[in-house]
Amino acid sequence: MINSNPIELVRQSNRRLKTPRVLTPPDLQALLQELQEPYRTMVTVSACLGLRASEVMGLKWGDVDWDELTIQVRRSVVAGPVDETKTEASAKPLPLDPDLATALLDWRRQATYVSDLDFVFAGTSGRPRWQGMILKGYVQPAADRAGIGKVG
Repeated sequence: MINSNPIELVRQSNRRLKTPRVLTPPDLQALLQELQEPYRTMVTVSACLGLRASEVMGLKWGDVDWDELTIQVRRSVVAGPVDETKTEASAKPLPLDPDLATALLDWRRQATYVSDLDFVFAGTSGRPRWQGMILKGYVQPAADRAGIGKVG
């Protein structure tokens, strides 16, 4: 009845259409100076460990091995639901720089939810925050103030 496949007009892949922007060290420093907690530590964790926003939101305090200075990415959170990590490689322990461990400990001293079963960056309900709202409400405005343009 039709001469072409209408699904050809629909994007069917989750692959990025363009390469993501990588911040330079000066841009990252400028961004961090404009962020308040916990967003500063969230961005620091993501930048230092190369984690996806969903993986940062899925971190629990029990995922951090303070003695071995490693962190295990065991779950991800996208728009509320908690799920497994995207790939098997995501679940391997990552080395934790001592300065990053200190930043996490400093955040833990300020946080409301601090047991090993609690999310590191829990919102007021104890559940993970929504990364889309964090980007739109905090990170992008901080990037604008820092004069570094659009960030993702």
